[in-house]
Amino acid sequence: MILFKMQLISVWYGLSDVQTEYLTMDCISFCRFCGLELMDSVPDHSTLFRFRSELTRKKLYQPIMLMVNKQLAEKGLMVKGTAIIDASLTSSPFSPKGKLDHQMAEDRKEDARSDTEVMEEEKYHRKKEEESPHTDHEARWFKNRCVTW
Repeated sequence: MILFKMQLISVWYGLSDVQTEYLTMDCISFCRFCGLELMDSVPDHSTLFRFRSELTRKKLYQPIMLMVNKQLAEKGLMVKGTAIIDASLTSSPFSPKGKLDHQMAEDRKEDARSDTEVMEEEKYHRKKEEESPHTDHEARWFKNRCVTW
């Protein structure tokens, strides 16, 4: 049953066997859907591949998937393609051009600035807010934690 539920996750989210294995280990919701506890072992991608291959070889894969869709439809449910996104999108007037070099962060020393410099910065941010309201004008480009397959 665990392998079958992992196969459903794979189909519903358009995942490879490796991605399905990883996300079942990583996502609590996937783990619970498959009936696994957090400390349980997750079947690896090769096991998932062999399971699907065996169902296909016995000509069971397609009929089982049709049966699942029929049962979902009878309950008024339908699964359409979906996506998993591991990032937050925010509007920013700044955009990095080209490849950025990784540099050591440096203290900006705001407390050592003159009153004139502080007023100039505030003026700059007010102007940016007028030009594009509801935008994070202090955003800094950074690399989000994301998984690349």
